[in-house]
Amino acid sequence: MITKIDIPPDNRHEYIGLSTDIPKPDYAGVNSLFLELDTRDIYYFDGSDWQQVPDSGGGGGGGSGGNVPSGGTTGQLLAKASGTNYDTTWVNQFGFNTATITLTAANWSSSLIDVTCSGMTSTAKVWVSPAATDSDMSNYASAQIYCSAQATDTLTFKCIGTTPTSNIDVEVIWA
Repeated sequence: MITKIDIPPDNRHEYIGLSTDIPKPDYAGVNSLFLELDTRDIYYFDGSDWQQVPDSGGGGGGGSGGNVPSGGTTGQLLAKASGTNYDTTWVNQFGFNTATITLTAANWSSSLIDVTCSGMTSTAKVWVSPAATDSDMSNYASAQIYCSAQATDTLTFKCIGTTPTSNIDVEVIWA
């Protein structure tokens, strides 16, 4: 799973998930995205249910499949060119900062934990995911952890499930 942190006014969190067997969360913010790695299906949350994005599965690799225009160069990303459906263009990607942070089991207090993320601003767009180990992903999912607040150099995580009894490594990306 990857959690995108952008606290909407209704305090529900935008959520970007990656999963082959972890269920889609029911606490996601409207228009949150979920990618199923095994099927490559993309879903968005409409506020009450997850809806599959049309033509999102399988494919990959461009060609005449899907709605991917020809062109682009290595490292470029496909982006919306206007508000019109399927109007896309290739754009250069921008830089990201990354860090691996340990959510230490002994530091959870009232289902909250603050961690340092040096160099992050309070207005940065932040994405969080458990490290790619079975135990980190499983513990992260069972604890139902999400980032509840962000400040300069600090992220606050909240656990709405079972408080973790072991450390959990998370990957943080911000721009």
